[in-house]
Amino acid sequence: MERNWQGLSEMDHHWVVAGLLRELQLEIALEMLGTMHRNGLLIHAWLYDMAAYVFISLGEFEEALHVVKMRIVDNGPDMLTVLWTQFLEAAAEAFHVSYTVLWEWKVG
Repeated sequence: MERNWQGLSEMDHHWVVAGLLRELQLEIALEMLGTMHRNGLLIHAWLYDMAAYVFISLGEFEEALHVVKMRIVDNGPDMLTVLWTQFLEAAAEAFHVSYTVLWEWKVG
């Protein structure tokens, strides 16, 4: 693609991040998601949710919280009950104590 000077569409960016998450290339996926967010691309809630669930399932709670914060900024706080429940259950299971998570829960 790059040789032919073809860029990625918004949806192509989604599929690239989804593929990176599938391959567990988490740092690259998170970096690309952050770049999409900073550049003002429309990021669908399903991609944020997928990223958050992958990070939660791997016990990467700080990264999952970062993704959830980006999702709230872009898509609002609607439809987060299941995600928050999964997040808190997994964190409690892992005995994870994070002052950031506790602060967000208290303030949010």
